[in-house]
Amino acid sequence: MALSATPQIDLDFAGPYPVAVRDVQFTDANFGRGVIIGKVFYPATTAGVDQPLDVNGGPYPLVGFSHGWTEPVSDYASLLTHLASWGFVVAGIGTETDLWGDMQVEAKDLRSMLHWCEDESLSANSWLAQALDYQDWGAAGHSMGGASMGYLVRDEPRISDVVMLEPYHGSFLGSSYPAFNQFHNYNGRLMVVAGAADTTCPPSSMVKPWFDKATGTEKAVYMLIDGGGHFGATIWPGWNGNLNGPDQARMHFRLLSAFMLSGLKHQEDRWEAFCGMSAAVEPISAESASQVPAIWMDYDAAVPSELLVGIAGDSGMNARMAYSFNTGYRSTVYGTVEIDLATASIFIRARFAANGIEQEVINLPPTWSGTTLYLQGASIFARSGHVSRAASFLVP
Repeated sequence: MALSATPQIDLDFAGPYPVAVRDVQFTDANFGRGVIIGKVFYPATTAGVDQPLDVNGGPYPLVGFSHGWTEPVSDYASLLTHLASWGFVVAGIGTETDLWGDMQVEAKDLRSMLHWCEDESLSANSWLAQALDYQDWGAAGHSMGGASMGYLVRDEPRISDVVMLEPYHGSFLGSSYPAFNQFHNYNGRLMVVAGAADTTCPPSSMVKPWFDKATGTEKAVYMLIDGGGHFGATIWPGWNGNLNGPDQARMHFRLLSAFMLSGLKHQEDRWEAFCGMSAAVEPISAESASQVPAIWMDYDAAVPSELLVGIAGDSGMNARMAYSFNTGYRSTVYGTVEIDLATASIFIRARFAANGIEQEVINLPPTWSGTTLYLQGASIFARSGHVSRAASFLVP
């Protein structure tokens, strides 16, 4: 149970870690893939090239990245540097960059690179020594690389968090169909990002089908960038779309970083950055289809009498959220309830909106100052559904 609401730092800007980048080349010893090349972006003692790893700030979660068709990983340097600045080691694959790029090969090579990074982290003589937290891995990809995520999660069970940026879907580039047809088997956390003005990978015909297919995920969210084109994840974000380039890049920075923080660093309050009130004023819209609901809290000291609370579930389910002043423990068909049901106050009781998201404000009277609220939500229908994580908030 969280001790307090996670402060909503503006993820549009760089995080607290200086970032260095290093070109890597190795012969794959795990899967016999031959020579693999790529770039690793990582928290460092000083920003730059080949700088020492910041061991004191770690260990860090590992995230793999797959590039788009003919796009070298350097074309994503801004995005991957931004993610690394929030405390991640980000390994970008450098293979399959020619005209005959194959997403299935790219997925295999990225799998090899992720295992190589962990092997290096376990080696006392490596520049990556002690870098990684040895937990589950994240992965993200753009366009062809976004589609390659389908093959990666099929073959690599360590992947728990996936972000597909404007993913391709079709018979070219190695074909996405075999991966797509079994994408319902992926049971981790998923974000799919589309650009409303993307003419290369149109939202309705290529991008959203991945989200709709992912029926087995723990949590899934579809993000549509209003006016976004196909290249917002690259260092040329203004090539396509009606939204200006800096805002296209900023939205990709926010979405990728917030989602990886929410899953790999267990900061679920980061869902506020793409589903909450701060997202409502941005050129993005969200749709949740989460079996296990995500909940978030957002507190602004400038408005001390209010706590904003949200829940993301599925539009076919009923939303419930409650708080109590005491913890509890009750096993139910929906999971373990960890608030005191005998004294709980339900403040969200509704069918989820069409986008699968509900939000409400809890008024905090002065008499509550110094007390702790314990909160939990649920997404239920009849005897089907799940409870959320339990969280707590110390009223200032």
